[in-house]
Amino acid sequence: MTLTLTSELPQENILPVLQHSFEREIGYLSVGLQKTQQRLDAFRKEYGILSSAEAQTIHPLDKLEWEGEEITLAKLEEKIQILRSIVIA
Repeated sequence: MTLTLTSELPQENILPVLQHSFEREIGYLSVGLQKTQQRLDAFRKEYGILSSAEAQTIHPLDKLEWEGEEITLAKLEEKIQILRSIVIA
């Protein structure tokens, strides 16, 4: 897919700004990914299982939180993958 951006400014002024913005966003998302992974690791350690799908005997609110963290992790991974796939030239 090709996306076209237009601006009144010269390309050499815009490309570094776009690249920096993408890199910064990937950094922010990566921090969120790391924190989410840490919360998931805490659940796994506490309950001795790998995913919320295996969690049959834990408190419903804990299971709900765990499921939310798994969803968050997947969305963060997807956003990072999308940003990394974009080539700015």
